[in-house]
Amino acid sequence: MKSFKDTTGRPWRVNITIGSAKRVRDLLGVSLLSPLTGDPPLISRLTVDALTQAEVLWALCEPDAADEGIAEDAFYGYLVGPTLDQAVKALLEELADFFRRLRRDAIADEIDAQMARVAAVMAIATNGPPSGDSPASSESIPAP
Repeated sequence: MKSFKDTTGRPWRVNITIGSAKRVRDLLGVSLLSPLTGDPPLISRLTVDALTQAEVLWALCEPDAADEGIAEDAFYGYLVGPTLDQAVKALLEELADFFRRLRRDAIADEIDAQMARVAAVMAIATNGPPSGDSPASSESIPAP
């Protein structure tokens, strides 16, 4: 089981089981058990679509939220910026671990690969391309 902290520092557990996957499917029509299917595939939506991310996280965390008296809209308000990023990381890591527990390593490996691709894109967006990938300056290109 993975966890994250919201903007108030409150911890949330992300636990994917057959029961919690059924709850996500019943509430959202999204099957966590088929992350590589769909157009676009669910794993792609879970890595780039903030609304899908937040809704899936709510469906997984709703029992704990109910125990704490936290409404859905309030929960969404706690998932801002880096907090959402950490929550999604916990979600995807838990999803990969779930498939490893089922001995479906190929699916887990694809989830890990998708996380790595997104991390690489985010690093480029934040820091620019790695120095070896920069285009050559016009001074280093020989004249015709």
